[in-house]
Amino acid sequence: MSRNHLSPLVRDFFERVEREIVPTIVSATVPFYAVQNDAIVRDRSGVLLQVGDEHFILTASHDLKAIVDNNIYLYVGWCEDQLVPVPIPDAVFHTSEEHSRDVAVVKLSPDSSKKILSSAKPISLRSVGRECTDEPAFYLVSGYPREWLRVFPDRIESAPLNYLCRIYEGDALPLEKFEYDSKLHLLLELSRDGKKITSADDTPIPSKSGIKGISGCGVWRIVGYSPNAMKDWQPEQVSLVGIEHRYWEKQGAVAATRIQHVLAFLAGGFPNLLPAMNIVYP
Repeated sequence: MSRNHLSPLVRDFFERVEREIVPTIVSATVPFYAVQNDAIVRDRSGVLLQVGDEHFILTASHDLKAIVDNNIYLYVGWCEDQLVPVPIPDAVFHTSEEHSRDVAVVKLSPDSSKKILSSAKPISLRSVGRECTDEPAFYLVSGYPREWLRVFPDRIESAPLNYLCRIYEGDALPLEKFEYDSKLHLLLELSRDGKKITSADDTPIPSKSGIKGISGCGVWRIVGYSPNAMKDWQPEQVSLVGIEHRYWEKQGAVAATRIQHVLAFLAGGFPNLLPAMNIVYP
């Protein structure tokens, strides 16, 4: 959708979101890479979270346990000093089932964290929503599509997709292979002709095969869906409210696990975090 066809209020809102919050979200969003057949390929995306002195990545669970069990090397983000993606062989992987919650938490080692943070900045628990409700609002999905990955001998170019969307209200979704629960999952619209927050308006959203790689990315609540809310919007209102893990191209929809269940999974896997989490969420 071209910005020339938007009202001044909506166009100004788009521009403020792009300028004032997208850089923060992108900085906290990291791409995963794997090495298959001697080639670097996109694996998934994730959100960097700092709790106390420890660093974690919230992402999707699907296939992650099999990747780790089969000793497939995973790399995350980018090390500015060494100019390479960061290997994470010393990470601790905590994965859920794949047909319902489909979330995973990766605990990074201090050494891996230091390298990844040379080019990224994690969010804290204060930027994570207490819960995700089905309210009329704008949400942002931010992740790294496989189609936009370019590997060169001396660098990797990996552009993020930043997509502004609303609650999905379209046709019924094919849920035969997905244990959908309205209390557990959030459904959002993501159609190929929708609202990207990017200056490259002529770049289409990838097809289903090309968009793979955004799985595990964050869903961020931007602001309530009303003219007054858009006019008065402030960046500090933005919060992480879900982790995306399903995409239906025909219907133009994605599913995410609501953040309260992601937080519960984080606390269950790493109970030492409970004191810090209880300070933020008493």
